[in-house]
Amino acid sequence: EASRATAVVLDELTGDRRARWREAIGAFCGTFGSHRAVMLAVAQVRGTNPAVGALWATVLEEWVARTAAAIEAERRRGAAPPGPPARQLATALNLMNERVLYAAFSGEAPAVAEAEVVEVLLDVWLCGVYRSAVVPLA
Repeated sequence: EASRATAVVLDELTGDRRARWREAIGAFCGTFGSHRAVMLAVAQVRGTNPAVGALWATVLEEWVARTAAAIEAERRRGAAPPGPPARQLATALNLMNERVLYAAFSGEAPAVAEAEVVEVLLDVWLCGVYRSAVVPLA
């Protein structure tokens, strides 16, 4: 569900880039929030169950690849400055999302409040991709 919801957003970051990234991050948060029990179960067993670990790695790899492609596209068109290799940045951002969402949805402390998680993640993503949380309208 998260992959389908973000496919169009990450494939074309035109217009209000802040709104487009918010839409993508919101889709991940919304999907995982709607399937909280599944997300928490996967996070808890993926290290001990090879089949679950392999499935999660495949899903995460798809998101990393799509994010890296979006970052590279933003850099090519001059919207984002050079920075760390796009794949490495995409990996860090997606792993951060995973951990932050796990903490928020599991009731773990410390955690970002669920009501604020999208905006907090969004600002970190914008800083990582654009080197600024303030992204002017396209």
